[in-house]
Amino acid sequence: MKKLMIMLIAVALTTTGWSAITVGNPGFEDAGTGAGGYSYDYTPWESLNEGGGYTPWLSNGYYSPEMGTTIMYTTGDNVYQALTDTFVAGTVYQFSMRVGLGQDGTSDDWTLYFYDADAAISVIDDLTGAILGSASGVLPATPDGTTGTVKTVTYTATAADDGKAIGIGFVGDYYTQFDDAAVSIVPEPATMALLGLGSLILARRKRK
Repeated sequence: MKKLMIMLIAVALTTTGWSAITVGNPGFEDAGTGAGGYSYDYTPWESLNEGGGYTPWLSNGYYSPEMGTTIMYTTGDNVYQALTDTFVAGTVYQFSMRVGLGQDGTSDDWTLYFYDADAAISVIDDLTGAILGSASGVLPATPDGTTGTVKTVTYTATAADDGKAIGIGFVGDYYTQFDDAAVSIVPEPATMALLGLGSLILARRKRK
């Protein structure tokens, strides 16, 4: 019985996509920053600077990052990336980032979203039409000097999404800071129940 449960758990883990989906330059560390502590090179992320102010930039001077040394500051501009993976109908995806308040001391909005990466860039940049699922919030007005807390958005791919390139993006008010992007597949409830049952049975067998 023990061997059977181990086999069932192994099958569940290998067939439900527990592994993370690759995100390019997830912590904005690839290019680093210049002598002044700034950089505008965050490839493969993109932005069209539609906020009317500064282009989103990388910095290492205002915060205590959870990982690495570099963080992204936004200025009302959408920053987005087309991933190499494609949507599979019925699959639940989760996109997460650390989000925090930078310097300005005012309440700042943030939004994380999935989008259809096959759509036109102009549509993506306007945050209309191509957005498939999003989550938003408002940060407290007091900067805490850190990269904040992990925020997430989940999206269940529809039949119409099947085969389309997965896109992820984020936007925040001036000095909203973002870091540590990650995308994963959320296990199905039936799989979670199977894993829970297996763990319970194994725990009971150990007590006997």
